[in-house]
Amino acid sequence: LREERSQFGQLAQPLNLAFNRRERTADQMVITGTDQWAQITDAPALSIDIEQDIPTFTKPDKNRFGIIIGIQRYQRISPVRYTRRDAQFVQEYFVKILGIPVNNIYTVHDERATLGEMRKIFDERG
Repeated sequence: LREERSQFGQLAQPLNLAFNRRERTADQMVITGTDQWAQITDAPALSIDIEQDIPTFTKPDKNRFGIIIGIQRYQRISPVRYTRRDAQFVQEYFVKILGIPVNNIYTVHDERATLGEMRKIFDERG
């Protein structure tokens, strides 16, 4: 038996087929299970090490700019969690590590992240 992922293939598995003998037909396989429903919740103190003790490496530089785009709700797909929180941490990194002043950081969330908005930001005269 070969499978795309080698750990599931068994190359040395004997088939034990006899010549000149009709083999049994495969019986219908029925797999049964039990339905269980459990709500999965977030850990009460969800925290990631990159969110703690962000060092300050650079002094603010008025000539530095940053853009943060955080989209939680897309059309036709499930929402992406934590984008606003992630955007806040990215802003903190921009300020403390890259030295971008808060007033020089442009943040766009969700439905404001439109093609028109992207053009306004990234076009030549944006």
